[in-house]
Amino acid sequence: DMLESMREAFENTPPELAADILERGVQLSGGGSLLEGLAKRIGDSLKLPVRASEEPQDDVAAGAGMIAADERLFARFVQTGCVIEI
Repeated sequence: DMLESMREAFENTPPELAADILERGVQLSGGGSLLEGLAKRIGDSLKLPVRASEEPQDDVAAGAGMIAADERLFARFVQTGCVIEI
């Protein structure tokens, strides 16, 4: 299930990134993060602070805009095979 996949992903996270996650918590983005009780359920399961971002429905568009505006990031994005069809 989703919670088990998240737990496994966190367990396989490099130590330096895991330390940041433990310190700062997890921020949910996307419209699904607006589901009532989702952040609490994930936080309780992972034993981490979890919250939805302030404008989760805008996060993907904002991130795509940041990548498009930075040639180095855009090249890396395309190089990894992450392609967005618009």
